[in-house]
Amino acid sequence: TMSTTIEMNENDILLGRGGNNNKHAGNIQLRTLAHTHRVAYGQASKKAKSAIARELVNYIKSLTPTGRFLRKNPASDNWEEAEESIAKEKVSQALRDAVSGKDTGAGADDVVKNKTSA
Repeated sequence: TMSTTIEMNENDILLGRGGNNNKHAGNIQLRTLAHTHRVAYGQASKKAKSAIARELVNYIKSLTPTGRFLRKNPASDNWEEAEESIAKEKVSQALRDAVSGKDTGAGADDVVKNKTSA
């Protein structure tokens, strides 16, 4: 198999646990997006929640440069593009975290502080 090394860009979302992933520009952008949609998501039906998550995945993939959902292959230690279902789960998780207020990490704390002082 031909292994192509993925050149990461600022719109890519890095999957997997780890503080460094959360500091990546794309992950911060995802949390900001999730924060923007949190009210709609919190009030949405199960079906509508799924639609919101899919919409955000499509939005990220439509960016220039293209945002990809990357996960590390433990065998090769290379980043690989994750399949659609995993991308959607990542976005859903970000939305749930934004709704529940678990949305912590780089850039998120400021947003929360501003909201509460309003």
